Amino acid sequence: MSVLRYIRLDVFSNQPFTGIQLCVFFDAAGIDERRMQQIANEMALPETTFVFPPEAPETDARVRIFTPTRELPMAGSPTIGTVFALAGAGRLRASADKTVLGLGIGPTTVGLEWGQNALRFAWMTQPIPTFGPIVTDSVAVAAAVGVQPCDLADGNLRELLGLPRLSRFNLPEIYTCELVP
Repeated sequence: MSVLRYIRLDVFSNQPFTGIQLCVFFDAAGIDERRMQQIANEMALPETTFVFPPEAPETDARVRIFTPTRELPMAGSPTIGTVFALAGAGRLRASADKTVLGLGIGPTTVGLEWGQNALRFAWMTQPIPTFGPIVTDSVAVAAAVGVQPCDLADGNLRELLGLPRLSRFNLPEIYTCELVP
């Protein structure tokens, strides 16, 4: 049985046991998708990442992100956490102002700010999300969110979904929700 090197860390925290837990497996070449999913399930953390050599010339590494049940094309906290793990392991040039990871959505740039002894701050730039067509089938929407179609008609969907801060969540405007200040 091979030995896999990994690090477990708290993302978005400088205090132990207070951040979002993440497990990062370095040198994941040779681990197949089925095994990665098994490992992520065994770790039982919100996400587990696997770092591979770059697949594209404009990237520094290929990173795959798994939850205990499926692979994600992209997620913020595991991307940032993986960058901190790579920096802590000496796998990023300490003076670099960015790194580019190959994620499931494609190359993703992560900006870097270094302190005296370590990476201090990182932020990612991702593609603008694209949405499919607006859903107008009220029966299908009601079934998807677990309510009756008549619940959609009287404008109380936001309360039914526990979204009281949304000022409107009308069926034809499902992608144009406004936040109440």
